[in-house]
Amino acid sequence: MYSKSAGIQADLLLTHLEISKKIIMKKRFLYFSILFLFAIASGFIILKYKKDKTRKESEFFEIIPRKGNSIQSPEWALSKKMSLGFIQKIKDNPSDSKSLIGLAAIYLQEARSSGNFAYYDKAALNCVNAVLKKDANNFEAQTFRAMIYLSQHHFTEGLKAATQIEKTYSYNAFVYGILVDANVELGNYQAALDDADKMVSIRPDIRSYSRISYLREIYGDIPGAIEAMKLAVDAGAPGTESTEWARVQLGKLYEQLGEMKYAEMYYTISLDNRPAYPYALAGIARIAVNRRDYQKAIELYQRADSSSNDYSFKEALVEVYKLAGDKQRSLSVANAIIDEMEKAAEKMVKGDSSGHYADREMAYAYLSVDNYDKAIEHALLEYNRRPNNIDANETLGWVYYKKADYAKAQSFIKTALQTDCKNPTLLCQAGLIYAKAGDKMNAKNLIQHALKNNPNISPLLKSEVEQVLNL
Repeated sequence: MYSKSAGIQADLLLTHLEISKKIIMKKRFLYFSILFLFAIASGFIILKYKKDKTRKESEFFEIIPRKGNSIQSPEWALSKKMSLGFIQKIKDNPSDSKSLIGLAAIYLQEARSSGNFAYYDKAALNCVNAVLKKDANNFEAQTFRAMIYLSQHHFTEGLKAATQIEKTYSYNAFVYGILVDANVELGNYQAALDDADKMVSIRPDIRSYSRISYLREIYGDIPGAIEAMKLAVDAGAPGTESTEWARVQLGKLYEQLGEMKYAEMYYTISLDNRPAYPYALAGIARIAVNRRDYQKAIELYQRADSSSNDYSFKEALVEVYKLAGDKQRSLSVANAIIDEMEKAAEKMVKGDSSGHYADREMAYAYLSVDNYDKAIEHALLEYNRRPNNIDANETLGWVYYKKADYAKAQSFIKTALQTDCKNPTLLCQAGLIYAKAGDKMNAKNLIQHALKNNPNISPLLKSEVEQVLNL
Protein backbone atom coordinates (compact mmCIF):
# COMPACT_ATOMS: atom_id res chain seq x y z
CA MET A 1 0.00 0.00 0.00
CA TYR A 2 1.29 3.47 -1.02
CA SER A 3 2.13 5.39 2.16
CA LYS A 4 2.27 9.16 2.64
CA SER A 5 5.90 9.02 3.68
CA ALA A 6 6.78 7.06 0.53
CA GLY A 7 5.02 9.68 -1.56
CA ILE A 8 6.90 12.45 0.18
CA GLN A 9 10.16 10.58 -0.38
CA ALA A 10 9.30 10.17 -4.07
CA ASP A 11 8.50 13.87 -4.38
CA LEU A 12 11.76 14.73 -2.65
CA LEU A 13 13.66 12.40 -4.97
CA LEU A 14 12.07 13.99 -8.04
CA THR A 15 12.83 17.45 -6.70
CA HIS A 16 16.43 16.40 -6.06
CA LEU A 17 16.73 15.00 -9.59
CA GLU A 18 15.32 18.21 -11.09
CA ILE A 19 17.75 20.31 -9.06
CA SER A 20 20.63 18.04 -10.09
CA LYS A 21 19.55 18.37 -13.72
CA LYS A 22 19.51 22.14 -13.46
CA ILE A 23 22.91 22.15 -11.79
CA ILE A 24 24.32 19.90 -14.52
CA MET A 25 22.79 22.11 -17.22
CA LYS A 26 24.24 25.21 -15.55
CA LYS A 27 27.66 23.52 -15.35
CA ARG A 28 27.44 22.56 -19.01
CA PHE A 29 26.45 26.11 -19.93
CA LEU A 30 29.31 27.46 -17.84
CA TYR A 31 31.73 24.94 -19.40
CA PHE A 32 30.69 25.83 -22.95
CA SER A 33 30.79 29.54 -22.09
CA ILE A 34 34.38 29.16 -20.84
CA LEU A 35 35.30 27.21 -23.97
CA PHE A 36 33.69 29.90 -26.14
CA LEU A 37 35.51 32.69 -24.31
CA PHE A 38 38.79 30.74 -24.49
CA ALA A 39 38.33 30.26 -28.24
CA ILE A 40 37.69 33.98 -28.70
CA ALA A 41 40.73 34.88 -26.57
CA SER A 42 42.90 32.39 -28.47
CA GLY A 43 41.63 33.84 -31.73
CA PHE A 44 42.58 37.34 -30.64
CA ILE A 45 46.05 36.12 -29.55
CA ILE A 46 46.63 34.31 -32.86
CA LEU A 47 45.34 37.30 -34.81
CA LYS A 48 47.59 39.63 -32.82
CA TYR A 49 50.56 37.29 -33.38
CA LYS A 50 49.88 37.21 -37.12
CA LYS A 51 49.50 40.99 -37.22
CA ASP A 52 52.73 41.47 -35.23
CA LYS A 53 54.53 38.98 -37.49
CA THR A 54 53.22 40.72 -40.61
CA ARG A 55 54.18 44.10 -39.18
CA LYS A 56 57.71 42.89 -38.39
CA GLU A 57 58.10 41.30 -41.81
CA SER A 58 56.95 44.47 -43.55
CA GLU A 59 59.04 46.74 -41.31
CA PHE A 60 61.66 48.85 -43.06
CA PHE A 61 64.81 49.39 -41.05
CA GLU A 62 66.47 52.78 -41.16
CA ILE A 63 70.08 53.07 -42.20
CA ILE A 64 71.61 53.68 -38.80
CA PRO A 65 74.64 55.96 -38.41
CA ARG A 66 77.95 54.18 -38.85
CA LYS A 67 80.39 54.12 -35.96
CA GLY A 68 83.43 56.38 -35.90
CA ASN A 69 84.67 58.55 -38.75
CA SER A 70 83.04 56.44 -41.45
CA ILE A 71 79.77 58.29 -40.82
CA GLN A 72 81.38 61.29 -42.54
CA SER A 73 82.04 59.35 -45.75
CA PRO A 74 80.13 60.30 -48.93
CA GLU A 75 79.36 56.57 -49.32
CA TRP A 76 77.29 56.50 -46.13
CA ALA A 77 75.48 59.74 -47.03
CA LEU A 78 74.56 58.28 -50.42
CA SER A 79 73.36 55.01 -48.86
CA LYS A 80 71.20 56.98 -46.42
CA LYS A 81 69.69 59.12 -49.16
CA MET A 82 69.00 56.21 -51.50
CA SER A 83 67.48 54.07 -48.73
CA LEU A 84 65.04 56.81 -47.74
CA GLY A 85 64.05 57.18 -51.38
CA PHE A 86 63.40 53.45 -51.74
CA ILE A 87 61.43 53.30 -48.49
CA GLN A 88 59.16 56.15 -49.63
CA LYS A 89 58.56 54.45 -52.99
CA ILE A 90 57.66 51.19 -51.24
CA LYS A 91 55.26 52.98 -48.90
CA ASP A 92 53.59 54.54 -51.92
CA ASN A 93 53.54 51.22 -53.77
CA PRO A 94 54.10 48.11 -51.61
CA SER A 95 54.30 46.00 -54.81
CA ASP A 96 57.37 47.89 -56.07
CA SER A 97 59.74 44.91 -56.27
CA LYS A 98 62.48 46.94 -57.90
CA SER A 99 62.66 49.30 -54.93
CA LEU A 100 62.51 46.40 -52.47
CA ILE A 101 65.50 44.78 -54.18
CA GLY A 102 67.34 48.12 -54.28
CA LEU A 103 66.75 48.61 -50.56
CA ALA A 104 67.91 45.06 -49.81
CA ALA A 105 71.12 45.71 -51.76
CA ILE A 106 71.84 48.82 -49.66
CA TYR A 107 71.21 46.88 -46.45
CA LEU A 108 73.65 44.16 -47.51
CA GLN A 109 76.33 46.69 -48.41
CA GLU A 110 75.87 48.49 -45.10
CA ALA A 111 76.26 45.16 -43.31
CA ARG A 112 79.72 44.76 -44.83
CA SER A 113 80.72 48.38 -44.30
CA SER A 114 79.56 48.64 -40.69
CA GLY A 115 79.99 45.06 -39.49
CA ASN A 116 76.41 45.19 -38.21
CA PHE A 117 75.35 41.99 -39.97
CA ALA A 118 72.63 40.97 -37.53
CA TYR A 119 70.68 44.20 -38.03
CA TYR A 120 71.05 44.60 -41.77
CA ASP A 121 70.70 40.93 -42.73
CA LYS A 122 67.32 40.87 -40.99
CA ALA A 123 66.35 44.11 -42.73
CA ALA A 124 67.37 42.75 -46.13
CA LEU A 125 65.55 39.47 -45.52
CA ASN A 126 62.31 41.39 -44.87
CA CYS A 127 62.62 43.03 -48.30
CA VAL A 128 63.54 39.80 -50.04
CA ASN A 129 60.65 37.86 -48.50
CA ALA A 130 58.22 40.61 -49.53
CA VAL A 131 59.36 40.23 -53.16
CA LEU A 132 59.24 36.42 -53.06
CA LYS A 133 55.67 36.48 -51.73
CA LYS A 134 54.66 38.24 -54.94
CA ASP A 135 57.06 36.48 -57.27
CA ALA A 136 58.65 33.26 -56.00
CA ASN A 137 60.91 33.10 -59.07
CA ASN A 138 62.46 36.56 -58.76
CA PHE A 139 66.16 35.98 -59.45
CA GLU A 140 67.57 38.89 -57.44
CA ALA A 141 65.43 38.03 -54.41
CA GLN A 142 66.40 34.36 -54.60
CA THR A 143 70.12 35.11 -54.75
CA PHE A 144 69.94 37.72 -51.99
CA ARG A 145 68.13 35.25 -49.75
CA ALA A 146 70.84 32.63 -50.33
CA MET A 147 73.53 35.23 -49.55
CA ILE A 148 71.78 36.24 -46.34
CA TYR A 149 71.57 32.61 -45.21
CA LEU A 150 75.34 32.32 -45.62
CA SER A 151 75.95 35.61 -43.82
CA GLN A 152 73.88 34.28 -40.92
CA HIS A 153 75.95 31.06 -40.98
CA HIS A 154 72.89 29.05 -42.00
CA PHE A 155 75.11 27.26 -44.49
CA THR A 156 72.91 24.25 -45.25
CA GLU A 157 69.96 26.51 -46.07
CA GLY A 158 72.22 28.71 -48.20
CA LEU A 159 73.50 25.75 -50.21
CA LYS A 160 69.98 24.41 -50.73
CA ALA A 161 68.75 27.81 -51.95
CA ALA A 162 71.72 28.34 -54.29
CA THR A 163 71.46 24.82 -55.71
CA GLN A 164 67.82 25.48 -56.56
CA ILE A 165 68.71 28.75 -58.32
CA GLU A 166 71.50 27.07 -60.31
CA LYS A 167 68.98 24.70 -61.90
CA THR A 168 67.44 27.66 -63.71
CA TYR A 169 70.47 29.97 -64.00
CA SER A 170 73.29 27.57 -64.82
CA TYR A 171 75.41 30.22 -66.59
CA ASN A 172 75.38 32.90 -63.90
CA ALA A 173 78.73 33.59 -62.18
CA PHE A 174 77.05 35.21 -59.17
CA VAL A 175 75.17 32.00 -58.41
CA TYR A 176 78.36 29.95 -58.59
CA GLY A 177 79.98 32.38 -56.15
CA ILE A 178 77.27 31.60 -53.61
CA LEU A 179 77.75 27.88 -54.25
CA VAL A 180 81.51 28.21 -53.70
CA ASP A 181 80.99 29.93 -50.36
CA ALA A 182 78.35 27.48 -49.17
CA ASN A 183 80.38 24.42 -50.13
CA VAL A 184 83.55 25.79 -48.52
CA GLU A 185 81.73 26.47 -45.25
CA LEU A 186 80.21 22.98 -45.25
CA GLY A 187 83.54 21.34 -46.08
CA ASN A 188 82.55 20.24 -49.59
CA TYR A 189 85.88 21.39 -50.98
CA GLN A 190 85.90 19.50 -54.28
CA ALA A 191 82.45 20.84 -55.09
CA ALA A 192 83.70 24.33 -54.22
CA LEU A 193 86.63 23.92 -56.63
CA ASP A 194 84.29 22.84 -59.42
CA ASP A 195 81.99 25.79 -58.79
CA ALA A 196 84.93 28.23 -58.68
CA ASP A 197 86.20 26.95 -62.05
CA LYS A 198 82.76 27.55 -63.58
CA MET A 199 82.52 30.98 -61.96
CA VAL A 200 85.87 32.29 -63.20
CA SER A 201 85.29 30.87 -66.70
CA ILE A 202 82.01 32.80 -66.94
CA ARG A 203 83.17 36.05 -65.32
CA PRO A 204 86.81 36.60 -64.27
CA ASP A 205 86.49 39.49 -61.80
CA ILE A 206 87.22 40.45 -58.20
CA ARG A 207 84.59 38.04 -56.89
CA SER A 208 85.86 34.99 -58.75
CA TYR A 209 89.59 35.74 -58.29
CA SER A 210 89.18 36.21 -54.53
CA ARG A 211 87.41 32.85 -54.24
CA ILE A 212 90.13 31.14 -56.27
CA SER A 213 92.66 32.68 -53.89
CA TYR A 214 90.88 31.37 -50.80
CA LEU A 215 90.62 27.86 -52.21
CA ARG A 216 94.32 27.84 -53.06
CA GLU A 217 95.04 28.90 -49.49
CA ILE A 218 92.87 26.07 -48.17
CA TYR A 219 94.86 23.60 -50.27
CA GLY A 220 98.21 24.92 -49.05
CA ASP A 221 99.26 26.97 -52.08
CA ILE A 222 100.06 30.34 -50.47
CA PRO A 223 102.05 31.74 -53.45
CA GLY A 224 99.17 30.78 -55.76
CA ALA A 225 96.69 32.38 -53.37
CA ILE A 226 98.72 35.60 -53.45
CA GLU A 227 98.77 35.57 -57.25
CA ALA A 228 94.99 35.19 -57.47
CA MET A 229 94.32 37.83 -54.79
CA LYS A 230 96.50 40.31 -56.68
CA LEU A 231 94.28 39.73 -59.71
CA ALA A 232 91.23 40.33 -57.50
CA VAL A 233 92.63 43.64 -56.21
CA ASP A 234 93.55 44.79 -59.72
CA ALA A 235 90.05 43.93 -60.96
CA GLY A 236 88.34 46.08 -58.31
CA ALA A 237 87.83 49.80 -57.97
CA PRO A 238 90.21 51.34 -55.41
CA GLY A 239 88.48 52.58 -52.26
CA THR A 240 85.40 50.39 -52.46
CA GLU A 241 84.82 48.08 -49.52
CA SER A 242 85.14 44.93 -51.62
CA THR A 243 88.47 46.00 -53.17
CA GLU A 244 90.01 47.08 -49.88
CA TRP A 245 88.78 43.87 -48.23
CA ALA A 246 90.64 41.92 -50.96
CA ARG A 247 93.74 44.07 -50.43
CA VAL A 248 93.68 43.32 -46.70
CA GLN A 249 93.37 39.60 -47.44
CA LEU A 250 96.45 39.94 -49.64
CA GLY A 251 98.33 41.49 -46.73
CA LYS A 252 97.27 38.63 -44.44
CA LEU A 253 98.63 36.11 -46.95
CA TYR A 254 101.98 37.87 -46.84
CA GLU A 255 101.88 37.68 -43.03
CA GLN A 256 101.71 33.89 -43.34
CA LEU A 257 104.95 33.97 -45.33
CA GLY A 258 106.63 36.31 -42.86
CA GLU A 259 106.81 39.08 -45.47
CA MET A 260 105.86 41.84 -43.06
CA LYS A 261 107.00 44.75 -45.24
CA TYR A 262 104.63 43.71 -48.03
CA ALA A 263 101.78 43.12 -45.59
CA GLU A 264 102.27 46.56 -44.08
CA MET A 265 102.46 48.12 -47.52
CA TYR A 266 99.07 46.72 -48.56
CA TYR A 267 97.44 47.75 -45.28
CA THR A 268 98.80 51.27 -45.70
CA ILE A 269 97.53 51.49 -49.28
CA SER A 270 94.13 50.31 -48.11
CA LEU A 271 94.01 53.04 -45.46
CA ASP A 272 95.00 55.64 -48.06
CA ASN A 273 92.19 54.48 -50.36
CA ARG A 274 89.61 54.01 -47.61
CA PRO A 275 90.53 56.06 -44.53
CA ALA A 276 90.01 54.38 -41.14
CA TYR A 277 89.06 51.08 -42.80
CA PRO A 278 88.84 48.85 -39.70
CA TYR A 279 90.29 45.69 -41.25
CA ALA A 280 93.33 47.60 -42.51
CA LEU A 281 93.76 49.18 -39.06
CA ALA A 282 93.68 45.67 -37.60
CA GLY A 283 96.36 44.64 -40.09
CA ILE A 284 98.66 47.45 -38.94
CA ALA A 285 97.85 46.43 -35.35
CA ARG A 286 99.07 42.89 -36.04
CA ILE A 287 102.30 44.34 -37.41
CA ALA A 288 102.66 46.35 -34.19
CA VAL A 289 102.15 43.20 -32.10
CA ASN A 290 104.85 41.48 -34.16
CA ARG A 291 107.18 44.36 -33.20
CA ARG A 292 106.05 44.12 -29.57
CA ASP A 293 104.62 47.61 -29.69
CA TYR A 294 101.57 46.59 -27.70
CA GLN A 295 100.36 50.08 -26.84
CA LYS A 296 100.21 51.01 -30.51
CA ALA A 297 98.40 47.75 -31.27
CA ILE A 298 95.83 48.47 -28.55
CA GLU A 299 95.18 51.95 -29.92
CA LEU A 300 94.76 50.63 -33.46
CA TYR A 301 92.42 47.82 -32.42
CA GLN A 302 90.38 50.31 -30.39
CA ARG A 303 90.08 52.55 -33.46
CA ALA A 304 88.99 49.58 -35.56
CA ASP A 305 86.45 48.52 -32.93
CA SER A 306 85.10 52.07 -32.66
CA SER A 307 84.08 52.03 -36.33
CA SER A 308 82.73 48.48 -36.68
CA ASN A 309 80.46 46.01 -34.91
CA ASP A 310 82.76 43.08 -35.77
CA TYR A 311 83.69 41.11 -32.62
CA SER A 312 87.11 40.20 -34.04
CA PHE A 313 88.68 43.50 -32.96
CA LYS A 314 87.64 43.01 -29.34
CA GLU A 315 88.86 39.40 -29.52
CA ALA A 316 92.27 40.65 -30.67
CA LEU A 317 92.31 43.15 -27.79
CA VAL A 318 91.85 40.31 -25.29
CA GLU A 319 95.22 38.85 -26.30
CA VAL A 320 97.07 42.16 -26.66
CA TYR A 321 96.03 43.24 -23.17
CA LYS A 322 97.44 39.94 -21.88
CA LEU A 323 100.70 40.55 -23.74
CA ALA A 324 100.85 44.06 -22.30
CA GLY A 325 100.43 42.63 -18.78
CA ASP A 326 96.92 44.01 -18.21
CA LYS A 327 95.15 40.76 -17.37
CA GLN A 328 92.23 42.52 -15.68
CA ARG A 329 91.40 44.55 -18.80
CA SER A 330 91.80 41.42 -20.94
CA LEU A 331 89.30 39.53 -18.78
CA SER A 332 86.88 42.45 -18.78
CA VAL A 333 86.83 42.66 -22.59
CA ALA A 334 86.49 38.87 -22.90
CA ASN A 335 83.48 38.83 -20.56
CA ALA A 336 81.91 41.74 -22.46
CA ILE A 337 82.20 39.75 -25.71
CA ILE A 338 80.59 36.72 -24.10
CA ASP A 339 77.71 38.79 -22.70
CA GLU A 340 76.98 40.33 -26.10
CA MET A 341 77.14 36.99 -27.89
CA GLU A 342 74.93 35.25 -25.33
CA LYS A 343 72.27 37.95 -25.70
CA ALA A 344 72.28 37.40 -29.46
CA ALA A 345 72.11 33.63 -28.95
CA GLU A 346 69.05 33.99 -26.68
CA LYS A 347 67.10 35.43 -29.61
CA MET A 348 67.83 32.28 -31.60
CA VAL A 349 66.56 30.12 -28.73
CA LYS A 350 63.36 32.19 -28.53
CA GLY A 351 62.58 31.44 -32.17
CA ASP A 352 64.12 34.38 -34.01
CA SER A 353 65.41 32.32 -36.95
CA SER A 354 66.85 35.44 -38.59
CA GLY A 355 69.71 35.47 -36.08
CA HIS A 356 73.32 34.53 -36.66
CA TYR A 357 75.02 31.36 -35.53
CA ALA A 358 78.30 32.33 -33.89
CA ASP A 359 79.26 29.20 -31.97
CA ARG A 360 82.83 29.03 -33.26
CA GLU A 361 83.44 32.58 -32.10
CA MET A 362 81.75 31.82 -28.76
CA ALA A 363 83.95 28.75 -28.28
CA TYR A 364 87.08 30.88 -28.57
CA ALA A 365 85.56 33.57 -26.36
CA TYR A 366 84.98 31.03 -23.58
CA LEU A 367 88.49 29.66 -24.08
CA SER A 368 89.85 33.14 -23.36
CA VAL A 369 88.31 32.97 -19.86
CA ASP A 370 89.27 29.29 -19.34
CA ASN A 371 85.65 28.09 -19.35
CA TYR A 372 86.37 24.84 -21.17
CA ASP A 373 82.95 23.24 -20.68
CA LYS A 374 81.14 26.14 -22.35
CA ALA A 375 83.82 26.26 -25.04
CA ILE A 376 83.24 22.58 -25.85
CA GLU A 377 79.47 23.10 -25.85
CA HIS A 378 79.71 25.77 -28.55
CA ALA A 379 82.49 24.06 -30.49
CA LEU A 380 80.33 20.94 -30.72
CA LEU A 381 77.33 22.96 -31.89
CA GLU A 382 79.49 24.41 -34.66
CA TYR A 383 80.95 21.02 -35.55
CA ASN A 384 77.56 19.29 -35.69
CA ARG A 385 76.32 21.82 -38.23
CA ARG A 386 79.32 21.28 -40.53
CA PRO A 387 81.41 18.24 -39.54
CA ASN A 388 83.53 18.29 -42.71
CA ASN A 389 84.70 21.91 -42.41
CA ILE A 390 88.37 22.28 -41.45
CA ASP A 391 87.77 25.38 -39.30
CA ALA A 392 85.06 23.64 -37.26
CA ASN A 393 87.39 20.66 -36.71
CA GLU A 394 90.32 22.91 -35.83
CA THR A 395 88.21 24.71 -33.23
CA LEU A 396 86.93 21.53 -31.61
CA GLY A 397 90.39 19.96 -31.65
CA TRP A 398 91.91 23.05 -30.02
CA VAL A 399 89.23 23.19 -27.32
CA TYR A 400 89.81 19.52 -26.44
CA TYR A 401 93.55 20.26 -26.31
CA LYS A 402 92.96 23.05 -23.82
CA LYS A 403 90.82 20.67 -21.75
CA ALA A 404 93.70 18.14 -21.86
CA ASP A 405 91.68 15.52 -23.79
CA TYR A 406 94.49 14.91 -26.28
CA ALA A 407 93.11 11.77 -27.95
CA LYS A 408 89.93 13.58 -28.99
CA ALA A 409 91.90 16.66 -29.94
CA GLN A 410 94.09 14.60 -32.28
CA SER A 411 91.12 13.01 -34.08
CA PHE A 412 89.62 16.39 -34.94
CA ILE A 413 92.88 18.12 -35.85
CA LYS A 414 93.58 15.31 -38.35
CA THR A 415 90.40 16.25 -40.17
CA ALA A 416 91.40 19.91 -40.04
CA LEU A 417 94.61 18.98 -41.88
CA GLN A 418 92.80 17.04 -44.63
CA THR A 419 93.30 19.68 -47.36
CA ASP A 420 97.03 20.11 -46.64
CA CYS A 421 96.40 23.70 -45.55
CA LYS A 422 99.64 25.46 -44.61
CA ASN A 423 98.17 28.09 -42.33
CA PRO A 424 100.91 28.49 -39.68
CA THR A 425 98.46 28.86 -36.79
CA LEU A 426 96.72 25.61 -37.75
CA LEU A 427 100.07 23.79 -38.10
CA CYS A 428 101.27 25.08 -34.72
CA GLN A 429 98.06 23.97 -33.01
CA ALA A 430 98.32 20.58 -34.71
CA GLY A 431 101.94 20.26 -33.59
CA LEU A 432 101.05 20.96 -29.96
CA ILE A 433 98.22 18.43 -30.07
CA TYR A 434 100.42 15.72 -31.61
CA ALA A 435 103.11 16.41 -29.00
CA LYS A 436 100.68 15.91 -26.13
CA ALA A 437 99.27 12.81 -27.82
CA GLY A 438 102.78 11.32 -27.80
CA ASP A 439 103.67 11.70 -31.51
CA LYS A 440 106.80 13.82 -31.02
CA MET A 441 108.15 13.34 -34.55
CA ASN A 442 105.02 14.57 -36.34
CA ALA A 443 104.69 17.35 -33.79
CA LYS A 444 108.14 18.74 -34.54
CA ASN A 445 107.68 18.38 -38.30
CA LEU A 446 104.44 20.34 -38.20
CA ILE A 447 105.86 23.10 -36.00
CA GLN A 448 109.09 23.40 -38.00
CA HIS A 449 107.08 23.73 -41.21
CA ALA A 450 104.82 26.34 -39.59
CA LEU A 451 107.72 28.47 -38.37
CA LYS A 452 110.15 28.12 -41.29
CA ASN A 453 109.16 31.48 -42.83
CA ASN A 454 108.85 33.24 -39.46
CA PRO A 455 105.14 34.00 -39.99
CA ASN A 456 103.22 36.53 -37.98
CA ILE A 457 101.29 34.40 -35.49
CA SER A 458 100.10 34.87 -31.91
CA PRO A 459 103.12 35.48 -29.64
CA LEU A 460 101.46 33.32 -26.97
CA LEU A 461 101.09 30.43 -29.41
CA LYS A 462 104.63 30.89 -30.71
CA SER A 463 106.06 30.75 -27.21
CA GLU A 464 104.18 27.52 -26.52
CA VAL A 465 105.39 25.74 -29.69
CA GLU A 466 108.99 26.84 -29.18
CA GLN A 467 108.95 24.93 -25.91
CA VAL A 468 108.04 21.77 -27.83
CA LEU A 469 110.91 22.30 -30.27
CA ASN A 470 113.32 22.54 -27.33
CA LEU A 471 112.27 19.19 -25.86
